[in-house]
Amino acid sequence: MLRHLALSLALLTSTYTLAEEVESTDANQETAYISDKLTVFLHAGPSRQYRIIGSIQAGTELEVLDINTETKFTQVNNNSKTGWVESQYLTQQAGLKSQLEAAQAELAEQTTNLSAQTQTLAAKDEQILSLQQQVNQLEQSLSETQSLLTEKEQALSKVDTNNKESEQKVLLQWFLKGGGVLAGGVLLGYILTLLPKKRRREQW
Repeated sequence: MLRHLALSLALLTSTYTLAEEVESTDANQETAYISDKLTVFLHAGPSRQYRIIGSIQAGTELEVLDINTETKFTQVNNNSKTGWVESQYLTQQAGLKSQLEAAQAELAEQTTNLSAQTQTLAAKDEQILSLQQQVNQLEQSLSETQSLLTEKEQALSKVDTNNKESEQKVLLQWFLKGGGVLAGGVLLGYILTLLPKKRRREQW
């Protein structure tokens, strides 16, 4: 009994006086938290006169079942264990422990998302690298094709030049042959014109 009174006195001298906040709520409140840096006793009934059936650590999330405004006790459910705690040690805001756990969970989720995005970016980088390699190969193939085309054009130009030179040679040869034939014809005609005159003189 003395131990119970001493513990109750220690709780009364606590610096956390949040009774007004919880008293303003109704029995339909779903969640409450034990104030930070406190370990609150769980009683079997809505006052300190009831026996202690357990304790709840600071920052613990609780399900609120009922509120007794006369004794300023709140009935809560803690991991399927139901009991009453003093309303002044409850708060509607999550404790530092719960906030830390929530922040850690959010950080883990963001880290997972970041990792997924990093993998996606890495995959896109690989695709870009593959496409760039394909572009480089196409450019190299195009360059080789262009070089081959240039060589073909040069060879064709050389062939055209040779053909023109051959045509000129053929024309020159035909010209020379034609000139020779013409000269021979003129010479033959000249000779033929001389022969009858000699015969006529012989007859006279």
